[in-house]
Amino acid sequence: MELICTADGDVPLWMRIGDGNESDQKRFAQSMKEFKKQFNLDSLIVTDSALYSQENLQALKNIKWLSRVPLKIKAAHNLVLDADSEKFTPSKIAGYSYLEVPKTYGGIRQRKLLKKSKYHELTSIKVQEFKDKSEANVSYIVVGQVTVIEAKVQPDKSQAGRFILATNVLDEAELTAEEMLSKYKDQQSVERGFRFFKDPYFLTDSVFLKSPQRIEALGLIMGLCLLVYTLGQRQLRQTLKLMRFFGTDKPTHEIVSVIISREQNKEAADELWQSIERGTAKHIFIYDGDIIREIFFIGLSFD
Repeated sequence: MELICTADGDVPLWMRIGDGNESDQKRFAQSMKEFKKQFNLDSLIVTDSALYSQENLQALKNIKWLSRVPLKIKAAHNLVLDADSEKFTPSKIAGYSYLEVPKTYGGIRQRKLLKKSKYHELTSIKVQEFKDKSEANVSYIVVGQVTVIEAKVQPDKSQAGRFILATNVLDEAELTAEEMLSKYKDQQSVERGFRFFKDPYFLTDSVFLKSPQRIEALGLIMGLCLLVYTLGQRQLRQTLKLMRFFGTDKPTHEIVSVIISREQNKEAADELWQSIERGTAKHIFIYDGDIIREIFFIGLSFD
């Protein structure tokens, strides 16, 4: 099963039931092309390292992508080994730092982001012997202290916890280094979709189908279930956000104006503005009682 979901709410946009013997690496580019034919969106597609091959990248020149780079590629492996730790910039995301470098692979210009987030031995080993009252049985307890083997650790220190992200979006104003990491971490939306399908309460492990057509039909039903589930979940989260920002799930024009201008509840206003990515906007429904009267848009430019 192939699945493409939104980062906003994990909503499934595209699904395909394929042959279990198909290669992910060979199917990736074709699936992304099929998705773009059906959804003419200015979107960034985030994938795992199976996408990253010369053939796939050359086939996706007109599609924006962000992918992890497999370290089995010699150039990537050398980049991880040779990067100077002192040149890394601390990330706003706790536990990460990064180094951005321009590279070309497969004839495609890219921005690559090198991210980073033991070997041990037992020493001072002591063996304690214990005998029971009859002295017929003897027990032993081994006590030791764990220390680092510096000679083995040192060669791997330069690459421990490091990985590479690459994108063909060359304009940093459109996609910053910080956004590259945060969007890659949002890739978990697809994994959550598959976890939904594999839930034992779904009972798919007790359904046996013989024909490919029936398998595809079952896949369609599963996809629709995921769609309904994620849309409901997304709506609930948005309602909770409205409650947090405006104190109600049906804000009036006056309430929205006061909050976004920071005249009241500056903390909620700051959180609202920080939730908007550069070059994007959010819409807020303005209510008059229980009726939607206006749609209010707030956003941030790339500048």
